Amino acid sequence: MRRRYGLSGMELKQLRAVVIDNALRQQLGTHAGAAGYEICAALYGYVENSSLVVTGWRRLTNRDPSGCFMVSVNELLHPAPSGEKSRLVGLFHSHLQGSAQPSDLDCSSIARLPFVWTITSVAGDELRAFTWSKAGVRELSVQTSSRSTEGPHNVSAILVDSEPSIRQGG
Repeated sequence: MRRRYGLSGMELKQLRAVVIDNALRQQLGTHAGAAGYEICAALYGYVENSSLVVTGWRRLTNRDPSGCFMVSVNELLHPAPSGEKSRLVGLFHSHLQGSAQPSDLDCSSIARLPFVWTITSVAGDELRAFTWSKAGVRELSVQTSSRSTEGPHNVSAILVDSEPSIRQGG
């Protein structure tokens, strides 16, 4: 049975790189730079050999933009954009100041959730990717490509106030 979201332990262990289309990277950077607060997005794609290929993204509502991000679990697990190979594989969020280095709270979440975490530094136009290994947080290389992408890239989901959420500091 094909996974609908997340990465298996074997996939996380084998990953060495995140490949993202240059146009998608620019869309995410524009979204982050225009917000004025930490933004977050769900990343969709598939694993190919030792690379995670990002094929699309969907904006997630930051329910606590006062200095961190908090997303609804139901919103996060909303069905993937169209695309046979695509599934929820990662989270993207921005750091308004400083580098794209994961904070202590970021590291805690990276350890608990089976996703690749990408962080952009709005100030430095930097994009970095991280995952978890037995040795702790592990950085993956980020490569841009000119691959064509599938599915919508910025689709807002409906929120329900009583949903559980993931709270994350930046």
